[in-house]
Formats: sequence, C-alpha cells, structure tokens
Amino acid sequence: MKHSKYPIKKWDVSIIELENDVTFYKVTRRISELEVPETKIFDSKEKAKEQFEQWLK
Repeated sequence: MKHSKYPIKKWDVSIIELENDVTFYKVTRRISELEVPETKIFDSKEKAKEQFEQWLK
C-alpha cells in the first residue's frame, strides 16, 4: 500500500444566494485546518454553479 507524502485535504464547498436590490451567489470553499476560506461572488446562478461543480472535483 502506497502512502502519499502529503495528506489529502477535504474541502467544504457551499453556495449561498444573497439578495439586496440585486441577487448574487456566493460560492465558498474551506479546509477546516485553514482559517481563511476562498470565496467568489457571482451575479449569474449558472456561473456560480459552474464554480461550485469545479471545486467539487
């Protein structure tokens, strides 16, 4: 059995709809060991879904 030199990190990925006068979609990924998550904001639901799916790979 081979062991990786680096441990596999598991990402938590979320997508949230934000509404003010305009609707935005916030896609966030986070590793529990890191203090700062990576977040992107989109004005298109389709683009947000694309990013979400890409980060799940």
